[in-house]
Amino acid sequence: MAQTVPLTANQLGLHRATYRPKALPGRILLGASCISLLVSLLMLWSAASNYLSHNTVLSDSFRRDRVIIGLTVGLFALLAAAVLGALFYYHISRKVELFTNGFVYADWRSKLVFRWDAITEVYVTPRYYKNQSRIINWMITVRRNDGQQAEIGGLEYVSRLGQLIQTEVAKHLLPQTLKAYQSGQKVQFGPQLSLSLEGVHSDKKTLPWPQVADIKLDGRNNVIILQKDKQMPWDQIRSDRVGNPLILKAILNKPN
Repeated sequence: MAQTVPLTANQLGLHRATYRPKALPGRILLGASCISLLVSLLMLWSAASNYLSHNTVLSDSFRRDRVIIGLTVGLFALLAAAVLGALFYYHISRKVELFTNGFVYADWRSKLVFRWDAITEVYVTPRYYKNQSRIINWMITVRRNDGQQAEIGGLEYVSRLGQLIQTEVAKHLLPQTLKAYQSGQKVQFGPQLSLSLEGVHSDKKTLPWPQVADIKLDGRNNVIILQKDKQMPWDQIRSDRVGNPLILKAILNKPN
């Protein structure tokens, strides 16, 4: 059941869901940090034991070498434990609190509030395994009208969250974007792509609508622009340069 949370100053409304970090990476980081710390303690203890040892069986030079090796490995393992521990803390500190009127993104540094009607751009970009053969995660980049932005990734069900954020933002942005487009203004979808009544614009190039064969937005939010009577695409735009893909799709699918 939805519940009201103490964020009335931001007027975010009712709490809907919490998106937390994926458990497996956190467990791996914590386990690796603990193992590194254990190795560090063992090596430092070994170095101290050899330094304080009066065993005459071992030569002074051999004992000194063991002390140096123990200290070196121990300190490196201690540093690794600290770095892995910091990465673990960074990982578990991230979360998204979803509300009816927006969301709050929190990490180890701060909490950022995003109202749906204050968001101007949403990018949903896949993260690939090796040679882009398989999607292993998604990154959501959200920008507010004051320039503040959040990059959200590594959470459970992050692809579902990205779709939900796009849907809510589109409710506010689509009517005004469509109105601007129909009035003859150039509407921007990221730093590279824009549409107008004249045609499709990519950087400084323009393809008039009569020459456009198709504009495809694939499942990974990449845009492929096809020109009539041409086999090769007129342009291809990566998903990390395509802002508000859901609004772009709605405008492209809307009858003229």
